[in-house]
Formats: sequence, C-alpha cells, structure tokens
Amino acid sequence: AGWLSILISERFGGGGRPLAEACIVLEEINAAGGNAAACHAQMYTMGVLLRHGNPEQQARYLPEIAAGRLRLQAFAISEPDAGSDMTRITTRAVRDGDRYVVSGQKIFTSRVQHSDLMLLLARTEARTDHAHRTDGMSVFIVDLREAGDAIEVHPIKVMLNHETNQVFFRDLRIPADQLI
Repeated sequence: AGWLSILISERFGGGGRPLAEACIVLEEINAAGGNAAACHAQMYTMGVLLRHGNPEQQARYLPEIAAGRLRLQAFAISEPDAGSDMTRITTRAVRDGDRYVVSGQKIFTSRVQHSDLMLLLARTEARTDHAHRTDGMSVFIVDLREAGDAIEVHPIKVMLNHETNQVFFRDLRIPADQLI
C-alpha cells in the first residue's frame, strides 16, 4: 500500500492506520519539500467511501484506490448561491429507473482533472419536503471516466493551488448503486 492509502483498511490493501499517522505522513511530505496539499485530497476524500459506502462500493473501489490504480481526489460540494450553508444547494439528482439524472453547478471543486472518481453532494428531495434541512441530501460516486459531455469543467484561473474549478452537470446519468 502507498502512503496515500494509509487510512484504508488493510483488508482492502491499505495501511489501516489512524488519522494521526496520516497527518504525520502529510507533515513529512511538506518537511521534505513536497506539496502535501495535493496529497491530502486522496486521503480525506475516500474517507466518505470508507465510512459510509456500502460493502459492494468499498470492495469495488477501495482496493483500486489503495493500489494507486484509481484516484478519488475531487468532492463537489460548494455552489455559487449556497454560500457556506450547504443545505441551500440546488444541484438535483432525480431517480429515473436504475439511474439518477443530475443537473446543477458546483464551484471550488479541486483536482477534478486528476481524479478518476468524484464524490458529489446533490439534493434527491426538495429541502422544503423535510423538517430537517439536511434530509434529502445525498452523496454519489461519479466515475469521471464515463461521464462524457454531461460534465463540463471550467478552471478558476485565479485559484493557483489545487486546480480549482467550476463544474457543470447537464443530465449526468449515474447508476443508482453509486448512491452512498
């Protein structure tokens, strides 16, 4: 297992180490003159899959991430009109048979260009349909290699560090089994 898979369970080919040790790895990368900021996304983004993914998703993706054959470095959360209140997102994922159809926009999504997979936060039910503002919010695994024209990525030129982007989703069809 590589350093970036230190948090992934050993049963999936990772290091199986605690968060404190992952922090030490990032600290040492920086101390050696490397850019740990570009490495941490691979560590923390897959944590959602590690903690909340179903057994099939974990078995499919975590060994490939641990082996360095798949990169999961992008998490599409923020939206232009939501500010810091993520419960105000408007990107929608509507169930259509065995798929969800996603439309909307994200901003400040880093490292899409360097990812095979991306996590996506979208509304599967309207905010007004629930007592709790977070109800109806869902996270999906998006295989960027299969997205085609349904995803449009626009780099934000003034953001220099992580290749930060605006991402537009136009009727992106995601298999229903990619709902985390």
